[in-house]
Amino acid sequence: MIISFKKSAKENLFQPVDALPLGIFRFLFGFLLCIEFLVLSRKTFPHYYIEPVFHFTYPLFDLLGLKPLSKPFLWLIFNVLQISTVGIMLGLLTRICFILFTSAFGYFFFMESAPYTNHYYLIFLLSFLMCFGHSGSIFSFDSLINKNARKEQVGYWELFLLRFQICVVFFFAGLAKLNADWLIHAAPLYLNLVKHLFFLGYPLQEKWMAVVLSWGGMLSDLGLGILLFINRWHKLTFTWLCLFNGTNIFLFGLGIQTFPYLMLSTYVLFLPSAIVRESVARFLNGKCLKYEPIMDKT
Repeated sequence: MIISFKKSAKENLFQPVDALPLGIFRFLFGFLLCIEFLVLSRKTFPHYYIEPVFHFTYPLFDLLGLKPLSKPFLWLIFNVLQISTVGIMLGLLTRICFILFTSAFGYFFFMESAPYTNHYYLIFLLSFLMCFGHSGSIFSFDSLINKNARKEQVGYWELFLLRFQICVVFFFAGLAKLNADWLIHAAPLYLNLVKHLFFLGYPLQEKWMAVVLSWGGMLSDLGLGILLFINRWHKLTFTWLCLFNGTNIFLFGLGIQTFPYLMLSTYVLFLPSAIVRESVARFLNGKCLKYEPIMDKT
């Protein structure tokens, strides 16, 4: 029975599925990386990671025998990081760009722990996972330049790994909020409302509103993780996802950078390929995108 289950799981993971959702997510991911590192963080990122004289390195950084390089080399790595984001977005030398970006960004991330943000950690995890996939096989310059590199189908495991990672993010974000500071005192939200949205007055300045929003945030994280994992009620999930991330953008603004938009873009990975292709066809003025699924699991 165990052997049969393992065989079935292996067959499912390697079942061919439509590659288009993965290609579109790669484009969106690269686009947001360009905004993050070429626009929003082009000054703050060097300020936190390159300019400090002393770095609070992670144990992994020291374990690998790595050392903070001199500033000219750090600037060079940062420039490589920025260029690789453009390659990821365009799907040009996609795998090489993912490897370069993951290596450069990982070097900075583990070199300096002081400015840690959870969305930077997620960016590293997603880029690392996509180093092993074929996201550049469609909806990319690679697929236009090299016809042999074009793939209409990829293994289901590529979608599964990314889907699993996103579900983990929502689920553990909900678990992290199961504490008195968040659910009873509502301190993080209340302080943010008083500090940044004081001009809106009642009811956003009231403590009970912060408690309501805090509970809503916790339930949304847990609920969205479950809905995405079940992957059935697409309209409900997308509406909830938009409302939740829209509220985050309204409450926290640029303080969370591109994180809400990144979480919205991941939804394309959970949609059935037929819906994705129909949406792209409408965007392209009704041109048909033909695809013959073979037991498509998406």
